[in-house]
Amino acid sequence: RGARPSMPTIRDVPLFQVLAFAARTWPHRLALSAEPPPQRAAEAPAEMSFEELRAAALVAARKLLSLGVRPGDHVALWAANRVEWVVLEFALARLGAVLVTANTALGRDDLAYLLRQSEARFLLADSRVKGHDLLAVLRSLDRGSLPHLERLALFEEEELEGAARWSALAPAPEDELPPPPGDPDALINMQYTSGTTGFPKGVMLSSRNIVNNAWTCGQILGLSPEDRVLVQVPLFHCFGCVVAVLGAFTHGASIHLVPWFD
Repeated sequence: RGARPSMPTIRDVPLFQVLAFAARTWPHRLALSAEPPPQRAAEAPAEMSFEELRAAALVAARKLLSLGVRPGDHVALWAANRVEWVVLEFALARLGAVLVTANTALGRDDLAYLLRQSEARFLLADSRVKGHDLLAVLRSLDRGSLPHLERLALFEEEELEGAARWSALAPAPEDELPPPPGDPDALINMQYTSGTTGFPKGVMLSSRNIVNNAWTCGQILGLSPEDRVLVQVPLFHCFGCVVAVLGAFTHGASIHLVPWFD
């Protein structure tokens, strides 16, 4: 490839600043493209520039406000690799809310455990992922056993009692957005992990943790704005939402989302 030009550095900052930095530095370059899920296979792949992604994240942050999300709230995301996943990763960071990542293979009991243990107040969910009927799991949940959970929203046009449709949510007024978070050491992400036995542990991560990790991975991989990164790994894991998404964006590279690994 020849000598790689020196890259501007983005480290030790609140997570949303990664996208703000990319939108300033490479506003019109491709940030992401995404294949539609199999149930919408006829649709063309979605595409967004860094500036378009920044604008979409701000609108999504206002939609989260209208749903009731406030700074510090824990919000679980249970979905395939889709545009909304990446948009919400940054929208939640813009609000200072905590992204709780949920494995899309979870059944009812494991999902309920994660929601209780993380004290998630909101759940944003897909309907079906790789043959797994997420909607059936959601319908079987005992909501009474989840005292912290207040609202659910679905990405697909499905019916679930008490759930909002993400596409139908009206954004709150722009002037209701709180100031951008300024503390890179504040909790921003909870990842669930375990060994071969025992219940999963909620790992609490700050912006400094994941932004610096992502930037370092991008450096080691030699990423640049000329590169495209295929994201076939799940976004609910740190490989997806940290190394792939943030590792690319800290270096101006674009990502291409595959709904799930085949």
